[in-house]
Amino acid sequence: MAVLFVAFGTTGDILPLFHIARRVRTRHRIVFVSHAAHAATCDWAAAGIEFLGTPTRPDERSTDIGSEYEAAVQASARCGFVVFNLFALGAWHIAEARGVAAVAASPCLIPYTPPAAFEEAFRSELPRLHAALVAAKGDGAVRWAEVEHWMWPLWTERWGSWRCERLGLPAAPMAACDEANATAALPRATPLLYGFSPALLPPPPHWPRSSALTGAWHGGGGNAPHAPQEGGEGWEAERDAHALRDALGDGRPPLYAGFGSASAALLRSGGGADVARAALEAARRLGCPLLLHSCGEPALAACWREVLGGGGEGCGGEGCGGGEGCGGEGCGGGDATTARVVDGWLPLDRLLPRCVAALHHGGSGTVHAAARAATPQLVLPLLFDQFAWADRVQHCGIGVRLAPRARDAAQAAVRVCAAEGRERCASVAAALQRDGGAESAARRLLAEIDAAGGHSAGPRATALVPPAAAAAVRPEDVLAAGQTGRSTGRYVHRKGTTSAFFLNAEKVVAGGPDAAACEAMLRAQQLHDSQH
Repeated sequence: MAVLFVAFGTTGDILPLFHIARRVRTRHRIVFVSHAAHAATCDWAAAGIEFLGTPTRPDERSTDIGSEYEAAVQASARCGFVVFNLFALGAWHIAEARGVAAVAASPCLIPYTPPAAFEEAFRSELPRLHAALVAAKGDGAVRWAEVEHWMWPLWTERWGSWRCERLGLPAAPMAACDEANATAALPRATPLLYGFSPALLPPPPHWPRSSALTGAWHGGGGNAPHAPQEGGEGWEAERDAHALRDALGDGRPPLYAGFGSASAALLRSGGGADVARAALEAARRLGCPLLLHSCGEPALAACWREVLGGGGEGCGGEGCGGGEGCGGEGCGGGDATTARVVDGWLPLDRLLPRCVAALHHGGSGTVHAAARAATPQLVLPLLFDQFAWADRVQHCGIGVRLAPRARDAAQAAVRVCAAEGRERCASVAAALQRDGGAESAARRLLAEIDAAGGHSAGPRATALVPPAAAAAVRPEDVLAAGQTGRSTGRYVHRKGTTSAFFLNAEKVVAGGPDAAACEAMLRAQQLHDSQH
């Protein structure tokens, strides 16, 4: 049977699902739909995975659902199971239309909660469905707990017209359960697998029973931009060795500073130069070199090189011209610190164990890579769940959440690199080694596929589009790996076309992270930790 993976977002959102998919590939064919830009993120062909790209950008929320999901809609006709991340909720609707089971898989925390008025509005517009969800017991059916935890955006106005016009579904999910004298049963709860370590975040008590923690999903390697593994393991080892030689310079353990997929966000915030200066001061205090990793963001590399005095290396101090001579007598930077900017791919799993500390954005992948390496962390969060991970790093005693623009980086670096901090990092690293990770997640997925009839013929033959509309779907609108294209504008959601309840969630979903929700979740978790 073929399994459809649909994952949108940055490299840190895609790679963890790739690590699961290539393990599931040992028993099932895999079709993986993501942004066309991710065609070069992994060596899909070598992993035996069929990759389909969409004409959407990893760093933008698409307003054209048709172009975003058309590849997945068409691929679903030959797949009997669906796996999706939380930036690809449209795949849940596709699974419903095809009548196949699905699993949500998230390597990140959910940085939002339903708007305060959501339940009241839901109960008012869909009273029978709300009552059924609240009354549902432990029989495996979806309950209100799942809706509150992660499913509530499925009822926002973003999906209504597309569900009707393209998928042939009612505008609202589970609408049949809200009809008078309804006999339709609630569907089975969609399992949600989380891909991070219980050593960093034990399962909070408020999670629904259908959510499970499997450990971090990694397969070795590095961070964005991630080079395809051409040439097999020998080539990969040679590539890694070259990247490490370039990054480590004279071989002394450096302070690493890199912001992964948040590099552009750092630049947009206007804090790029301030962070470089703060990192320089932290490296001076630690007595080590500084490695500034711009993670494929040329403008950030240029900003940092300007701070270093116009060269790729230098102490960054007043009067220092950078270059190889930095550190000699007469350098204006005081206690000279060699600094270098590296722009390309780096194998973080191999680099971070050789670093004194890591200053980064708090992405789940980088947090776990540094924790596995027992490397103290200085976390400057910028987006989404990074704020939550920054607080978890500090709560676990393996690092510090920095003040805006990392202005306290120097003092924090000295503190986290002290003997007590390093001992705590080593203890947490040992716990992470016991994680099941991607292997555990793949086993869970295979069990779900088997339970759903993993050896069946596949999805039901459902005509998702009326004949006239189906004729308008052109094959060239679906992009294969490596292609680019423009949105056709087809199936754009039009407000007011349905009478079903939809919450206008533009400000909630598209407006960025709900930091207050993250803080509330973390306070609850820390209270739970203190009581157990």
